[in-house]
Amino acid sequence: MTASAPQPARTGYRRGAETRERILAVALSAFGLRGFDAVSTREIAEAARVNLPAIQYYFGSKQGLYRACAGHIVDRYVAAALPTSRAAETVLSGGDAAAARQSLSDVMLALAQFLMRTGDAQGAALFIQRELADPGAGFDILFEQLWRPGVELVGQLISAARSTPGAGPARLEAIHLISGLTAFASGRAAIDRLLPPGADLAADLCRLVERQIAALVQPR
Repeated sequence: MTASAPQPARTGYRRGAETRERILAVALSAFGLRGFDAVSTREIAEAARVNLPAIQYYFGSKQGLYRACAGHIVDRYVAAALPTSRAAETVLSGGDAAAARQSLSDVMLALAQFLMRTGDAQGAALFIQRELADPGAGFDILFEQLWRPGVELVGQLISAARSTPGAGPARLEAIHLISGLTAFASGRAAIDRLLPPGADLAADLCRLVERQIAALVQPR
């Protein structure tokens, strides 16, 4: 039996989605490395191999593209971390300190693996750090959909692992854990030079995270 030809509408939709993703990948790297003001839509279009009106078609404006980059970071992390995040929420409702300790480890290791093994991780980490240092059009998206829920979840897990419910007392420690991982991703070029050739940074970082968590969850 001969396979039927793809439907034109579906083919066009797929190509449109691929074009949009290609523009986002180029823009995220450029904005992360150089910032919003230093990057033009023309150079993004050229690097993504699209005509300039394509950016307006898919994103409306340069600021719309920048905001879409922030949303892209959120979407990719949520997709990668959803299973561990949902499991963590279930654990928190149970009040089991040992389970909370394991869940905290799972959540942080998922973040470490996402940051170290994602192709555009450095661009995303630099984009995030720019928004933290100088809030722009992507700040509210990242704060409300990524930072706030992430810090609250990790803070609650730290407290639950200590049998002291509530995120408040552990919020600063949660920020420290998370920001340490993003720093590794954004500083990858220097870190690779400092470590021995062939070092598995993702695996080494996961072991480091485990030791940090073990120290954090000791009863205070």
